[in-house]
Amino acid sequence: LEKPTLKTLSDFRKAYRRLKDQWLPARSEVMKALRDPALSGTYYGSLNPVGNDPATTKRDLKIYAMSEAMDKYTAINGGGFPLFKNFENFTAGKILKATRKKESPPSHDFFTTCEDLYRCADALQTELENYLVYLKTQLFEEAPAALKKRKSESNVQFFDDLLILVKEALADKKSNPLAVAIRQKYKAALVDEFQDTDDVQ
Repeated sequence: LEKPTLKTLSDFRKAYRRLKDQWLPARSEVMKALRDPALSGTYYGSLNPVGNDPATTKRDLKIYAMSEAMDKYTAINGGGFPLFKNFENFTAGKILKATRKKESPPSHDFFTTCEDLYRCADALQTELENYLVYLKTQLFEEAPAALKKRKSESNVQFFDDLLILVKEALADKKSNPLAVAIRQKYKAALVDEFQDTDDVQ
Protein backbone atom coordinates (compact mmCIF):
# COMPACT_ATOMS: atom_id res chain seq x y z
CA LEU A 1 0.00 0.00 0.00
CA GLU A 2 1.09 3.55 -0.66
CA LYS A 3 1.20 5.85 2.33
CA PRO A 4 -2.26 7.45 2.51
CA THR A 5 -2.72 11.17 3.11
CA LEU A 6 -5.17 12.64 5.59
CA LYS A 7 -6.88 14.95 3.12
CA THR A 8 -9.82 15.81 5.38
CA LEU A 9 -7.75 16.64 8.48
CA SER A 10 -7.47 20.32 7.55
CA ASP A 11 -11.22 20.58 6.86
CA PHE A 12 -11.97 18.88 10.17
CA ARG A 13 -9.76 21.31 12.09
CA LYS A 14 -11.42 24.32 10.45
CA ALA A 15 -14.90 22.96 11.19
CA TYR A 16 -13.91 22.24 14.80
CA ARG A 17 -12.57 25.79 15.30
CA ARG A 18 -15.78 27.19 13.82
CA LEU A 19 -17.84 25.09 16.22
CA LYS A 20 -15.76 26.20 19.22
CA ASP A 21 -16.19 29.85 18.25
CA GLN A 22 -19.96 29.51 17.84
CA TRP A 23 -20.86 27.41 20.86
CA LEU A 24 -20.73 29.81 23.82
CA PRO A 25 -22.51 32.73 22.08
CA ALA A 26 -25.18 30.35 20.76
CA ARG A 27 -25.46 28.06 23.80
CA SER A 28 -28.70 29.40 25.33
CA GLU A 29 -30.46 29.68 21.96
CA VAL A 30 -29.40 26.16 20.99
CA MET A 31 -30.65 24.71 24.28
CA LYS A 32 -33.95 26.55 23.82
CA ALA A 33 -34.29 25.24 20.24
CA LEU A 34 -33.64 21.65 21.36
CA ARG A 35 -36.53 21.91 23.85
CA ASP A 36 -38.90 22.34 20.91
CA PRO A 37 -41.88 19.96 21.37
CA ALA A 38 -41.63 19.07 17.67
CA LEU A 39 -38.59 16.89 18.44
CA SER A 40 -38.99 13.21 19.23
CA GLY A 41 -38.67 12.24 22.87
CA THR A 42 -36.70 9.14 21.88
CA TYR A 43 -33.61 11.21 21.11
CA TYR A 44 -34.20 14.42 23.00
CA GLY A 45 -36.11 13.25 26.07
CA SER A 46 -39.83 13.22 26.66
CA LEU A 47 -41.79 16.24 27.83
CA ASN A 48 -43.02 14.34 30.88
CA PRO A 49 -42.06 15.80 34.26
CA VAL A 50 -39.36 14.14 36.35
CA GLY A 51 -40.82 12.60 39.50
CA ASN A 52 -42.93 15.04 41.49
CA ASP A 53 -41.29 18.13 39.98
CA PRO A 54 -43.63 19.50 37.28
CA ALA A 55 -41.14 22.26 36.45
CA THR A 56 -38.46 19.84 35.21
CA THR A 57 -39.03 17.47 32.31
CA LYS A 58 -36.98 14.55 31.07
CA ARG A 59 -36.16 16.69 28.06
CA ASP A 60 -34.68 19.36 30.35
CA LEU A 61 -32.32 16.76 31.80
CA LYS A 62 -31.42 15.40 28.38
CA ILE A 63 -30.70 18.83 26.92
CA TYR A 64 -28.69 19.77 30.01
CA ALA A 65 -26.56 16.63 29.60
CA MET A 66 -26.07 17.41 25.90
CA SER A 67 -24.97 20.97 26.66
CA GLU A 68 -22.56 19.72 29.34
CA ALA A 69 -21.02 17.34 26.81
CA MET A 70 -20.63 20.17 24.29
CA ASP A 71 -19.13 22.41 26.99
CA LYS A 72 -16.45 19.83 27.73
CA TYR A 73 -15.84 19.11 24.06
CA THR A 74 -15.32 22.75 23.12
CA ALA A 75 -13.21 23.48 26.23
CA ILE A 76 -10.49 20.94 25.41
CA ASN A 77 -7.22 22.08 23.89
CA GLY A 78 -6.90 18.97 21.73
CA GLY A 79 -7.88 18.54 18.11
CA GLY A 80 -11.50 17.64 18.79
CA PHE A 81 -11.26 14.11 17.44
CA PRO A 82 -13.05 11.83 17.95
CA LEU A 83 -16.45 13.36 18.49
CA PHE A 84 -18.16 12.67 21.79
CA LYS A 85 -20.93 10.09 22.10
CA ASN A 86 -24.29 11.22 20.63
CA PHE A 87 -22.72 14.31 19.03
CA GLU A 88 -24.97 13.56 16.07
CA ASN A 89 -27.98 14.79 18.08
CA PHE A 90 -26.69 18.34 17.50
CA THR A 91 -26.62 17.96 13.70
CA ALA A 92 -29.19 19.47 11.37
CA GLY A 93 -29.72 16.10 9.70
CA LYS A 94 -30.51 14.26 12.93
CA ILE A 95 -32.79 17.05 14.11
CA LEU A 96 -34.70 16.88 10.81
CA LYS A 97 -35.12 13.10 11.14
CA ALA A 98 -36.21 13.42 14.77
CA THR A 99 -38.88 16.01 14.01
CA ARG A 100 -42.46 14.76 14.31
CA LYS A 101 -44.56 14.54 11.17
CA LYS A 102 -46.28 17.75 10.08
CA GLU A 103 -44.02 19.75 12.40
CA SER A 104 -41.22 22.15 11.48
CA PRO A 105 -37.75 21.28 12.80
CA PRO A 106 -36.03 23.82 15.04
CA SER A 107 -33.27 25.61 13.18
CA HIS A 108 -30.04 27.33 14.15
CA ASP A 109 -26.75 27.98 12.37
CA PHE A 110 -25.01 25.93 15.06
CA PHE A 111 -26.83 22.78 13.92
CA THR A 112 -25.45 23.26 10.40
CA THR A 113 -21.95 23.74 11.81
CA CYS A 114 -22.35 20.51 13.75
CA GLU A 115 -23.50 18.77 10.58
CA ASP A 116 -20.36 19.94 8.75
CA LEU A 117 -18.10 18.76 11.57
CA TYR A 118 -19.92 15.43 11.78
CA ARG A 119 -19.37 14.78 8.06
CA CYS A 120 -15.70 15.80 8.29
CA ALA A 121 -15.23 13.50 11.28
CA ASP A 122 -16.80 10.60 9.39
CA ALA A 123 -14.48 11.13 6.42
CA LEU A 124 -11.46 11.55 8.70
CA GLN A 125 -12.35 8.33 10.54
CA THR A 126 -12.30 6.44 7.22
CA GLU A 127 -8.94 7.96 6.31
CA LEU A 128 -7.48 7.11 9.72
CA GLU A 129 -8.67 3.51 9.40
CA ASN A 130 -6.92 3.29 5.99
CA TYR A 131 -3.80 4.82 7.53
CA LEU A 132 -3.89 2.22 10.29
CA VAL A 133 -3.99 -0.56 7.68
CA TYR A 134 -0.96 1.05 6.03
CA LEU A 135 0.89 1.17 9.37
CA LYS A 136 0.13 -2.51 9.93
CA THR A 137 1.61 -3.41 6.54
CA GLN A 138 4.71 -1.40 7.46
CA LEU A 139 4.90 -3.32 10.72
CA PHE A 140 4.75 -6.67 8.91
CA GLU A 141 7.54 -5.51 6.58
CA GLU A 142 9.84 -4.13 9.26
CA ALA A 143 9.11 -6.21 12.36
CA PRO A 144 10.84 -9.49 11.33
CA ALA A 145 14.19 -7.80 10.65
CA ALA A 146 13.91 -5.57 13.73
CA LEU A 147 13.00 -8.54 15.94
CA LYS A 148 15.89 -10.60 14.55
CA LYS A 149 18.30 -7.73 15.28
CA ARG A 150 17.04 -7.33 18.85
CA LYS A 151 17.33 -11.05 19.52
CA SER A 152 20.86 -11.05 18.13
CA GLU A 153 21.86 -8.06 20.27
CA SER A 154 20.35 -9.71 23.36
CA ASN A 155 21.79 -13.14 22.47
CA VAL A 156 18.30 -14.68 22.63
CA GLN A 157 16.85 -17.54 20.58
CA PHE A 158 13.49 -19.26 20.64
CA PHE A 159 12.59 -22.71 19.37
CA ASP A 160 11.38 -21.33 16.04
CA ASP A 161 14.66 -19.43 15.63
CA LEU A 162 16.61 -22.68 15.86
CA LEU A 163 14.44 -24.24 13.16
CA ILE A 164 14.70 -21.21 10.88
CA LEU A 165 18.48 -20.91 11.27
CA VAL A 166 18.98 -24.61 10.47
CA LYS A 167 16.64 -24.35 7.47
CA GLU A 168 18.48 -21.27 6.15
CA ALA A 169 21.87 -22.95 6.65
CA LEU A 170 20.75 -26.10 4.81
CA ALA A 171 19.14 -24.10 1.99
CA ASP A 172 22.47 -22.48 1.04
CA LYS A 173 23.39 -24.26 -2.23
CA LYS A 174 26.83 -22.67 -2.77
CA SER A 175 28.66 -23.56 0.40
CA ASN A 176 26.93 -25.66 3.00
CA PRO A 177 29.33 -26.60 5.79
CA LEU A 178 26.44 -27.66 8.04
CA ALA A 179 25.16 -30.23 5.54
CA VAL A 180 28.71 -31.48 4.91
CA ALA A 181 29.43 -31.80 8.65
CA ILE A 182 26.17 -33.67 9.28
CA ARG A 183 26.83 -36.08 6.38
CA GLN A 184 30.34 -36.81 7.66
CA LYS A 185 29.18 -37.48 11.20
CA TYR A 186 25.89 -39.37 10.58
CA LYS A 187 24.89 -41.97 7.99
CA ALA A 188 21.18 -41.50 8.73
CA ALA A 189 18.92 -39.18 10.68
CA LEU A 190 15.66 -39.96 12.42
CA VAL A 191 13.32 -37.02 12.89
CA ASP A 192 11.17 -37.58 15.96
CA GLU A 193 7.73 -35.94 16.36
CA PHE A 194 7.79 -34.45 12.89
CA GLN A 195 5.13 -31.75 12.67
CA ASP A 196 3.30 -31.99 9.34
CA THR A 197 1.57 -28.69 10.08
CA ASP A 198 4.90 -26.83 10.38
CA ASP A 199 6.41 -26.05 6.97
CA VAL A 200 9.76 -25.15 8.49
CA GLN A 201 10.07 -28.50 10.26
